[in-house]
Amino acid sequence: MDCIINDTNILIDIYDIGLVEEFFNLNFSFHTTDFVLGELLEANQKMTFNAKIKSGQLLVKKHSPQEVVEIVKYMETKENNVSLTDCSVLLFAIKTAYTLITGDGKLRSTARKEGTDVKGILFLLDQLIEQGIINNTTAHEKLTQLKDCNSRLPKTEVEKRLKLWSI
Repeated sequence: MDCIINDTNILIDIYDIGLVEEFFNLNFSFHTTDFVLGELLEANQKMTFNAKIKSGQLLVKKHSPQEVVEIVKYMETKENNVSLTDCSVLLFAIKTAYTLITGDGKLRSTARKEGTDVKGILFLLDQLIEQGIINNTTAHEKLTQLKDCNSRLPKTEVEKRLKLWSI
């Protein structure tokens, strides 16, 4: 089973479009960091993902004080102002060779420069279809919903999928 590390924006996006249960039915081992959980501010989001942690579906890397110092030092070496949380998931991905899932452009760029496998929400939607968890109609509906609330999505790739999934 492939392992993926989720950034904050991915968890928020899947929550916002109502695909949490489907997401956790994907054939992946799901990971994140304590810093990511700290960025979930809405009570229902926290409750939803805490339930996934308790059930063992979402594994959380908790950082020691020494690891926090390492993350801060790493962050200081980056030129594009990636955040502490971004650096926590990126270093975790580098150390484990897991795939990083994020929609953050600066983080994606930094991860690629570091040689880390990085993907986004569109990859997850593709996987939901490929693994038979949702159909094209649902994917089209959810991507349309996501497009309305997330301006960071790559427009060309979104339009390509919307066209494909409308057939």
